Amino acid sequence: MGEDSYRKLISWDAIRKATDRNVLHCYSKQFAGADILPSLGVLAHEFLADNSRQELVKIGSGHIEKVGNDEIVFSISQNPGIGIAREISEQVAIVSFNDRMGRTQYLAFLGCRCSRYKAQRL
Repeated sequence: MGEDSYRKLISWDAIRKATDRNVLHCYSKQFAGADILPSLGVLAHEFLADNSRQELVKIGSGHIEKVGNDEIVFSISQNPGIGIAREISEQVAIVSFNDRMGRTQYLAFLGCRCSRYKAQRL
């Protein structure tokens, strides 16, 4: 799946137990979030659809499939590993203040995991 929220939506552990198979998650080395969807579409069309069920169940964790300029990594982990593109986990803080003229001003601070913030005037 392309986004973390979708990966958490389904009980992958329950599917693994019900099918008695490993569940493999796909990650891109280049894209994260919704940006991975075109690569996943090409993967489904050019790789998954062209292989038999017997070949597909042989795919293991760590398998890498080249898709255009991207590489899709299959993994049993629900968390991207090292060298995998990651989604930005944004936190938003809105601060209001009065400027020298007494007008109320607002600043929005957008932060990512690296804890750097940039302010944008609303």
